[in-house]
Amino acid sequence: KAVLSAHAYLQAAIRAADSLKIGHGHGPVHHFHGLWKTRTEEIA
Repeated sequence: KAVLSAHAYLQAAIRAADSLKIGHGHGPVHHFHGLWKTRTEEIA
């Protein structure tokens, strides 16, 4: 269960990192994706 939770968390963090517009290569991990609102949510 812990591994599945960690896997889901990392997948979401990697997806959310695209909105940060930082880093190069494979990209950063947005560790706070579950706590920070995205720009889309703020605008809506």
